[in-house]
Amino acid sequence: MATNIVMAMYRPKEGKSDAVRALIDEHYPVLQSQNMVTDRRPLVLCSADGSFIEIFEWISDDVVGEAHNNAVVREIWGRFEEVCDYGALRQLPESQEVFPHFELVAG
Repeated sequence: MATNIVMAMYRPKEGKSDAVRALIDEHYPVLQSQNMVTDRRPLVLCSADGSFIEIFEWISDDVVGEAHNNAVVREIWGRFEEVCDYGALRQLPESQEVFPHFELVAG
């Protein structure tokens, strides 16, 4: 069975690191309440520049599209947008390393 692992990167806006961290703690339970993620607990990492990476597993490819139309999920994603910007892994200083190291925040 194929898995659908995603790595979401959140770059906190000025002074919003704690708010982003709190939302990350809420995110997986919200997705789980909507039957969108597996029981595999997410990993949460922190980059040297203060960005957070959340690694979790969708239950299917289809549910990814459904998440964008789910009011409960859109609500928490809207709160993320107030306190952070989304980014690409290639923007992280660690992405230049062959074996990048991150701080483990949760997992």
